Amino acid sequence: MTCGKSAPGQDLCRSRNLALQHAFDRNLVCVQLSDDLNNMSWWARDCSNPLERQPLSIATAVQIILKQMKLANFYLGGGMPTNNTFWAQTSSKLGDLTNKPYTTHHFILGDFMVIRPTHLRFNERLSLKEDYEYTVQHIKEYGGVVRCFQILAQWRHYTNEGGVVGYRTDDEEERNIRLLRELHPGWFAGHKTGSKVQVTLRAPAKYRLGSPVTRENEKSDGSMSGSVESKADSLVPSSVPRK
Repeated sequence: MTCGKSAPGQDLCRSRNLALQHAFDRNLVCVQLSDDLNNMSWWARDCSNPLERQPLSIATAVQIILKQMKLANFYLGGGMPTNNTFWAQTSSKLGDLTNKPYTTHHFILGDFMVIRPTHLRFNERLSLKEDYEYTVQHIKEYGGVVRCFQILAQWRHYTNEGGVVGYRTDDEEERNIRLLRELHPGWFAGHKTGSKVQVTLRAPAKYRLGSPVTRENEKSDGSMSGSVESKADSLVPSSVPRK
C-alpha cells in the first residue's frame, strides 16, 4: 500500500495530479479520499424499510465501484455525494432503466474518487470545483462515469478546518464557475436554489444512461482496451487537501 503526498500550499489540483501520476506510473488504480468523511453507508434498497442504511467500509466501497467501472469500461467512479436516501432513490430510477447499479452522467465528488490509469488530469487552473471539470473530461473521453447510487457518504465540507475552506470565498467560487463554463460550454446550468456559487452538471442527452454513446462504451466482459489489467485491483489511497 502506498500513499501519495499532497503538494504544499493551495495547489489542490497539483496534489491530485501528483497522486494520479504516482499511482499510474506503477499501473495502479488511484483512490483519492478526503478526511472530511464522517461515515460511509450502503443503501439497502431491497429491505422492507426503503430508508435503511448499513455500515460500509471504504475498502468494500472501492471494490464495488471498481468492479462496475471495469464492467462498463469507464475510468472514473464514486458514490453519492450525500447520505440522503431520497437522492439515492431518485438515481436508482435512472439505473433501473438499463438494469445498472449506477448512473453514468452525474458528477463524481472529489472527496471520494476511484480512478483507473488514464491520460486525463485535473485542470490546474481551477482552485475549486475541479471534480466537476474532471468528471466532464471523463464523460467526453469515455462516454460516462460510474456513480454507484447505493454507496452513500456524509461529509464535513464547510466545517472541517484546513484545505480549501481557508480560501473558499464567493468571488473564488464565481471565478471557477466562469472557467468551468468557458472550458465546457453548455455543460453547467445554474443551481436550483438560485445560488451564484453553485452549479449543476447537465451532460448532453447523448451521454446519459442508456444512450448510444454509453451503450457503445460498456462491455459486459469487463475488458479494458488499451490498458494492462495485471494490477487493476490494486489500490493507492492518496490523501488530498480537504475540500
